[in-house]
Amino acid sequence: MVSVCCYCYGDCLLLLWCPSAAVPMVTVCCCYSESLLLLWCLSAATAMVTVCCYCYGDCLLLLWCPSAAAMVKVCCSYGVCLLLLLWCLSAATAMVTVCCYCYGVRLLLLLWCLSAATAMVTVCCCYGVCLLLLLWCLSAATAMVTVCCCYGESLLLLWCPSAATAMVTVCFYFYGDCLLLLWCPSAAALVKVCCCYGVCLLLLLWCLSAATVMVSVCCCCYGESLLLL
Repeated sequence: MVSVCCYCYGDCLLLLWCPSAAVPMVTVCCCYSESLLLLWCLSAATAMVTVCCYCYGDCLLLLWCPSAAAMVKVCCSYGVCLLLLLWCLSAATAMVTVCCYCYGVRLLLLLWCLSAATAMVTVCCCYGVCLLLLLWCLSAATAMVTVCCCYGESLLLLWCPSAATAMVTVCFYFYGDCLLLLWCPSAAALVKVCCCYGVCLLLLLWCLSAATVMVSVCCCCYGESLLLL
């Protein structure tokens, strides 16, 4: 065993270094002014590496840990804002998860998850007063892709091709100034576009039917108010 310990407080420095054949551990702790703490630990038993760096005042916390579960965690806090990153790869589930979280003046949450069983990818992000949600999901069973996005007042995007119905749906929704788009070609060969902006609602419906060979276009704007068929 080798141990080195150096401690000074006031401006305050603490260093401890200890590799041991029994535990193969190295620990470094450093405190400066407000406070800084660094911990690095490698264990042969758990195949784990942990790095923890902590400074408060403006306040930084870092934790890095790959383990038997193959997980990496990073947590960082700065000022009024806490940032947390979690990255986890599991051989059992073939899943990768990344979670990033920041609160104080802002909130950021990111979750990315790929599963071999469902072939699903999910991304969720929330920032400040503004929520952004992205969900992308491809399923071999339904041949469906879904994307959902919400931003600020609200934004929603949904894209879904289905082999069963031969339908593609795109829905884009933003309110405040408020835009809604729906595009849907199906067996009935129908395309719908609906757009709302400010006080004005614009609706476009385009429909081609092989049975009747009909094309319809409907454009409606109210407030100023225009209708075309």
